[in-house]
Amino acid sequence: MNLLSATFRRITGGVGYGLNGRGTPTKNKFIPDCDEEGRVVVEIYVNQNGVVTNATAGKQGTTGDICLYEAARKTALAHKWPADSKAPFKQIGFVIVEFSVRQ
Repeated sequence: MNLLSATFRRITGGVGYGLNGRGTPTKNKFIPDCDEEGRVVVEIYVNQNGVVTNATAGKQGTTGDICLYEAARKTALAHKWPADSKAPFKQIGFVIVEFSVRQ
């Protein structure tokens, strides 16, 4: 899995993703409203234009506190994959957002 480094004020973390056959997405990262650490797995639905149309945080594998879910969901919604006219109308994948607190 490809994990990318990120720094958010006092929060640092990475983002992993999986969407079969779509390549590397562009993305933004959002800061949670709490100083908690953990991993949040977000299920995503992506259309043929590469736009995330739905994101549900807290899927199996999540180890982070519920206060991280909204920032993880916003991060997932900010992803944009390459368009693919041959992809399913609604392709299901995931984004994993890892948060850690700097000392």
